[in-house]
Amino acid sequence: MSDLAPFVAAALRDKTVMELIEENKKLAKQHRQARTVEIMATGECDPIASALFDENGSFGGGKDCDKWNVNFSHRSVAVDCSLQDLPELEIRLGGISFAQNLWGGRGAFVRDDEDKDGRGGRSVHIEYSRNSYLGIHVFGGSEEFWDFVLGEHSDNVWECIVEELPPETEVKIQYVYFPLDQVQATLHNFRPDLKNKRKKDVDFP
Repeated sequence: MSDLAPFVAAALRDKTVMELIEENKKLAKQHRQARTVEIMATGECDPIASALFDENGSFGGGKDCDKWNVNFSHRSVAVDCSLQDLPELEIRLGGISFAQNLWGGRGAFVRDDEDKDGRGGRSVHIEYSRNSYLGIHVFGGSEEFWDFVLGEHSDNVWECIVEELPPETEVKIQYVYFPLDQVQATLHNFRPDLKNKRKKDVDFP
């Protein structure tokens, strides 16, 4: 046996170990991407906001018990985009386009909740395609303005907001509601612990 044989064997082992490490990194990246919920402007490559479907998700409550709510509040960012960007935003799940704002904000309504960070404005719930919803916080507008909007029919809410507030008004992404009947496989793959919960709402495969 050559004196170099032990060194060759060690080098081969090191190469195999390094290849396994790289493969594990690649698989971990793919796994994370499959779990990622992103808010993106149409045609852009980088998301303006992202969260994890499983870690940041939970069942909706009350009338939204048939939804899976992915919350973006864990992020430290103060502002994601401006009011004028919203019509171009789409919801992506696992890197694939899931829903778009097809109606320019029609079907939106204002949530009558308190201003938690003292910056003014209100939370707005916007209907997207595939029975999904995007929740945002719009920073701006007087209390009188929001009281007026709260009294409007849902078909007029978005119109009131975009007509009365400047297009550069700051916006922060708050949550996405996915319909449970359209994310069953994703829930089954990433939250198998929920298989015995909410059976009346989720028909797991």
